[in-house]
Amino acid sequence: MQDQGKGLQPIAYESQKLQGAERRYPPRELELLAIIHALRAWRHYLLGPHFHIYTDHLSLRYLQTQPNLSPKEARWLDLLQEYDFEVHYLPGKKNVVADALSRKKTLHVNMISTLTSDLLMTICESLNNDEYFKKAIHLLKEPPAVMPHWMKHYKLEEDLLYFKN
Repeated sequence: MQDQGKGLQPIAYESQKLQGAERRYPPRELELLAIIHALRAWRHYLLGPHFHIYTDHLSLRYLQTQPNLSPKEARWLDLLQEYDFEVHYLPGKKNVVADALSRKKTLHVNMISTLTSDLLMTICESLNNDEYFKKAIHLLKEPPAVMPHWMKHYKLEEDLLYFKN
């Protein structure tokens, strides 16, 4: 979600159908599963910067300090350690839309999905300083008669190098 002057507005959605045993998870684990799914889906945006997670499960605020965790929660906590975040409690009655979505047997998650210009600038500078990528950019700008086979995975758009697949 992002603050667009009118309060927080959703800018991206992610969902996943619950599989087999997941349908029998208690609500706390379902909420944690949704958080884990979102972190995996938007890992490239969320690794590094500090972000906030809002949940209607008060106990998840204390997940990182709880002494007794199930093996599943311990595995998930290990994944959570990679990120810089804060968990905030938001009662369901204050978040009616998300609460209604959580009643379905599908996980729905709202997250921030933005790329800052500083990061984009850093990526561009790094591309220009790396010999391998400089060669790839040169080959794409001035293609030879026979393109090397490894180049089939790259494309160049607006001076950014993209890896396909």
